[in-house]
Amino acid sequence: FITISFLFFRGIRKRLLQLQEAMMLRDVDSLPLQIDVKKNDEIGQLEETFNQMVCELRESKQREREEEKLRRELIANLSHDLRTPLTKMSAQTYSIAKGNITQETKQAINILETSILDIDRLIENLMSYTLLMASKYKIERKEIDIVRYVRECLASWYPAFEKQEFEIEVELYPLENNKWLVDPVWLGRIIDNLLQNVIRHARSGQYIKVKTESADRYEAFVIIDRGKGMKNASNEKGAGIGLSIVDMMVKGMELEWDIESSEHGTIIKIKKYK
Repeated sequence: FITISFLFFRGIRKRLLQLQEAMMLRDVDSLPLQIDVKKNDEIGQLEETFNQMVCELRESKQREREEEKLRRELIANLSHDLRTPLTKMSAQTYSIAKGNITQETKQAINILETSILDIDRLIENLMSYTLLMASKYKIERKEIDIVRYVRECLASWYPAFEKQEFEIEVELYPLENNKWLVDPVWLGRIIDNLLQNVIRHARSGQYIKVKTESADRYEAFVIIDRGKGMKNASNEKGAGIGLSIVDMMVKGMELEWDIESSEHGTIIKIKKYK
């Protein structure tokens, strides 16, 4: 009796261990593997239930992939379809601005042009965010002079800040190592999104400062404003997705970033550790 009991329970234990091992193993989709059902007993029923659960997980994973593909295609098509009327609107406002118009009409056209640019930037951010989430936004790293690159990006934003009557301070001094291995396109998007957020959400402070910073463990470029801070409500919308893109791109280039925000302003540092 003892021998028969030992053999019986050993067989049960072996099958349970096989089931446990199947639960721990994963395929390329990080899903558990199915197990062969050899007997139609209680443990066999447990194995069949486990296999059914694995099938349902695979079906759910496949539906998720199809939905993600449809979502990306929808966003891509919407981005294209929305840009077409925006281009026409921009052309029409330019044509109207060339005519004999009053000062009030000119101000209205300026507001309209600004709104068109904001919508175009939001569409571009939405597209970039979708590609980043799907790991389809290619990164091509190059060694660039970071101080020179930031200065060039800032120069293209000077007219926008001057138009909003911002006080601009620039302290871009050479770093210990000016050469950063980054993707220039990604870095340009990061800087554009951060500067755009300053104009849209820190306009009340009418101040921006861009500088370089060296420390024992890292080197960085810093963007400072005197707005109301990120915790305070803003009249503008759409900042969330822009900062999400910044976060993913910064981490994708193996950099770090810090945000310090209060009612006196916001300090953002893009860091490269030594």
